[in-house]
Amino acid sequence: MKAPTIPLVILCALITVSIAGCFDMDHSDSSTTKNADSIFETVDYDISTDSQYFWLEENYEVVTPDPALFKKYADSGTFTLELINRSLELELTEVAIPEGARKVSLNNGPDIYFDGQDPQEVFIFEGKVVNNTESSAWFSGSESMGYLGGEIINGNEEYHIKGTSNGEVYNGKFIEIIYLSQYQSGNLNLTVVPEKTKVKDNETFDIHLTLTNTGNNTLNVWKLCEQISYDLYFRSVESDNYVHYSCGVLERVPMTNEETEELKPGESINTTFNSKCWELEPGEYTLYGVYRTLKNEMVSKPYWFGEIKSEEIKILVDD
Repeated sequence: MKAPTIPLVILCALITVSIAGCFDMDHSDSSTTKNADSIFETVDYDISTDSQYFWLEENYEVVTPDPALFKKYADSGTFTLELINRSLELELTEVAIPEGARKVSLNNGPDIYFDGQDPQEVFIFEGKVVNNTESSAWFSGSESMGYLGGEIINGNEEYHIKGTSNGEVYNGKFIEIIYLSQYQSGNLNLTVVPEKTKVKDNETFDIHLTLTNTGNNTLNVWKLCEQISYDLYFRSVESDNYVHYSCGVLERVPMTNEETEELKPGESINTTFNSKCWELEPGEYTLYGVYRTLKNEMVSKPYWFGEIKSEEIKILVDD
């Protein structure tokens, strides 16, 4: 069965559907179980075969939605939504869609585009989690098309409702993956120690890096990898310009379950790089490093989210 074309949602493709690859999942196990409010029904789906969500190991469920029932609850203004064995009380308001609109911009969400579709077949809601001013929520769906997507941000937790990579359909409704991203806060310290602070022109020297958990809570962090989880910078004191990185830029890959490491309070991880990728002409430079993770990495477990910078170290290059 070919699925209908649905509105495209930009900003990291929060609703992901590949129209050409849609097919009916009637061959799947037809047994389903309804969650507490019956908006979503769980279905059998081998997530390890999904090119976008194969990395999910926990804190997820695969479902088909009941968009009409969701809209009925959302129209009431406040209701409790069950997601991944958690209850979230939401306060939502329907977003008006002008007739003939090509897109709608949300206050706390993406721009939603209508790609040749009748906007009146689509509903959009946005709002927040009740009693949490630091939260936001948005949903977009269609009763006739059988889909419902969206996102809820609730403090350090983000709930995502997205279509499968190939836009599979089961019983006339899109199969969707609901998963939870959890972010940790805590104190990390990045130390950069060069082997030497006075070097000769064209001399290569080692640079040692240490990431330490200086807080009181155990944190899941990204292993140290140059241009991936951390970057090193040389900046000329005289010109204030950064020295070109000559080794070629690596494509930043997402953080994965395999590349995380647990750091208990006081523990550290270490790595060593060298200066071969920078052509340091005679002069004075400052050297520092930056360690960072982004939201929506490919990690099932909670992980530290943020960016930290090391102290700057003076490097003198003699001719």
